[in-house]
Amino acid sequence: MPLKVSVEDRGEGTYTIRPVGSIDTNTFMTLQNEVDPILGKSKVIIFDMKDVNYVSSAGVGVVLL
Repeated sequence: MPLKVSVEDRGEGTYTIRPVGSIDTNTFMTLQNEVDPILGKSKVIIFDMKDVNYVSSAGVGVVLL
């Protein structure tokens, strides 16, 4: 299943990232490409993982770093 990611700017430096699908070695860069641009301008990043059915160590690395 391809990974889809949406990013919501909630204001005041807070963002919600909602991935849908599996985050593995084939798809983690899709998530990384959405996270990287907001790292420098965010105060809070919320990961809504309710629609993620699998996370490999590559996916965990994106969320934790």
